Amino acid sequence: HQRLVEAERERREEGGKRSSVVRNEKLRLTDTEVETLSPLRLPAPDKPMALAYGTAELAALVDDSRRLHARRAALHRPGALLPVPHADHFTVIDALRAPGGPLLRLARSLLET
Repeated sequence: HQRLVEAERERREEGGKRSSVVRNEKLRLTDTEVETLSPLRLPAPDKPMALAYGTAELAALVDDSRRLHARRAALHRPGALLPVPHADHFTVIDALRAPGGPLLRLARSLLET
């Protein structure tokens, strides 16, 4: 996580440019790892997949969530995109604790599909 925070800080200092190169320098992934591990580069399964992200998340990770959802939607793959207010990478899962909250409702809907 610290590597991503540093990459986000550098991105902002560069005037807001999205820089996957800088981000990857911080994560230190090989080309093979990026190619084989990134959901943005893997085939999109035709199964329901809900994506949730925190609105306080790093911009690069919010962008990845939105891009993955858009890619799946373009392929007519089922699944919702849910921004969780005030959450970040570590606190977004806390939204599951809220009885009747939107993330819990979304998780339940996947089980009913």
